[in-house]
Amino acid sequence: MVQVKSDTSVHPASAPFELPAYVGTGRPAARARYRDAPIRASALAAALPDAAFQDVSWRRERKGS
Repeated sequence: MVQVKSDTSVHPASAPFELPAYVGTGRPAARARYRDAPIRASALAAALPDAAFQDVSWRRERKGS
């Protein structure tokens, strides 16, 4: 992640993203979902060790160059 607002909702990379099981009535689920509720990006970042972060930089090119 480069930059997001601290109140953005996120899921950790380990969170399972899966299609809910069909219960036998009605239409089967068409979209996969996270099993757990999202957390704030600031809470996730605070829980990560310092080694999880690295400095990045890039040069912004002008259009046409």
